[in-house]
Order: sequence, then C-alpha cells, then structure tokens
Amino acid sequence: MAFSVAAALARPGEAPKAVAKINVGVSAGMVAGVPISNFLAEQISLSASMTFFAVATFLVLLATLWQVPSMPTAGRLSYGRQLAVLQKPGLWVSMLAVVFLNGSIFGVFNYLADYLAVVSGVAPALISILLLVYGLCNIGGSLLAGNLLTTRPLTVVKVFSFLTAMLYGLMLLGASVWPYMGAAIILWGIFGGINGNINQYWIAKEAPEAPDFANGLFLTAANLGCVIGTTISGWFIETWEMQFQDLWLRRISIRRIFRRQ
Repeated sequence: MAFSVAAALARPGEAPKAVAKINVGVSAGMVAGVPISNFLAEQISLSASMTFFAVATFLVLLATLWQVPSMPTAGRLSYGRQLAVLQKPGLWVSMLAVVFLNGSIFGVFNYLADYLAVVSGVAPALISILLLVYGLCNIGGSLLAGNLLTTRPLTVVKVFSFLTAMLYGLMLLGASVWPYMGAAIILWGIFGGINGNINQYWIAKEAPEAPDFANGLFLTAANLGCVIGTTISGWFIETWEMQFQDLWLRRISIRRIFRRQ
C-alpha cells in the first residue's frame, strides 16, 4: 500500500523518486529496528521490546491518518481485470528477473556475517559495524536509484546485474583481506538499495493498469527470490563450506605453477 500511495502522490514522471523514499524507510527500519529491539530485549525484557514497537506502530498509524490524504478510487478495478495482467509475457519475465536479482542479493547477504568471520577473519564487533554500514549504504542506494530510474531507467536496469556479478567476483578474490572486503561491502550496500528500487520499477512498469496488484506481485517475487537464493546458497555452503573460494584460488595457483614449468 505504501508503494502505491507514494506513486499516486508523486508528480508525473517522478514515481520512482517517491517509491525510493519508501525503500529508504524499509532500509532505515532494518538498520535501526534490529539493534533497538535487541538492546531493549537484552537490557529490559522481550516484552519491553515488543511494547516499544507496538507504540511506534500506533504512532505511525496516527501519522498516516493525519498526513496521508484521502484518495478515493475513480472506479473499482475488478479482480478479473487485475488478474488479466498475468497474461502479459513481459510481466512474467520481470517477475523472474526480480526472483533472480533479489536472490542474488539476499542469498549472499544472509550468510555475510559467517563469511566475514570464517573467511575474512573479521572480529565479531567489527562485523556488526560492517552490517550497520551495509544498511546505511542501502539508504544511500535507494536515494540514488530514485534519481537514476527517473532519468535513465533502462540503462540502470541493464547495467546493474553485470556490475553486481563483477562485484561478487572481486569479493571472492579478495575475501581474505578484510579492509578490502569492507570497501566492497560499502559498494554492495549501495547496490542493495538500488536493487530494491529496480525490482519494484520493473514489475510496476509492466502492469500500470493494476498498480496495487503489481506491487503485490513485486513483494511476492522479491520474497521468493530471498527464499530461493538463501536456500541455494545454503546448499552450496553445506556442500563446499565457506572456504570454497580458498580451494578455488589454490587450484588457480597450482595451474599457474604447472604452466610456468
């Protein structure tokens, strides 16, 4: 609903900027919500943590009633007309792309803490800081994506997946050097923020006649990508363990030695 309201309130041609602000809120909620809830649960009680967020949610409800204008529908969109957008081949391609894109981000991110500890040898306290930095960079990436998708959306969509793949390759090669990984995480955090906006833009652009349904499809595809990506990544880790890239690099070194000989 927030995505739909933001797009409806935006000026013509600036819907991506408005949607980016919602993604900023999502990123900020993850960055601030997790440490706050953990702190209250550890220092006071789990009930105190839950009460805090119940109050925060109630305040958001009041702010919504006060600030969000009434936007009655000009004409109701039947379920049949909404489901009719599923007949578009382009929409299915977009949803599949979102599954892959979101899977590529969260399939790696969900194991990032273990990867930094096992492979990069980063101290636990520093890992928490790096995860916070990643979340903050998500916010910056969302703001950047809002501007980019407004001015040159097709270029951003085309280039993003290639840049992300290149970044993963660089992270694989420099995994044992944590300062290098820290710089990579900053860039990756920006990519993560851009990713969420691309996902929403991609599907909403394919079904403008049913924006609410399209946003529901976006969230469904994004969550499927998170589940599938995390599962596949977990299978790889279980099969080859976190040190797989070390074995890979050793094979490259051995091949170079044999070539020299």
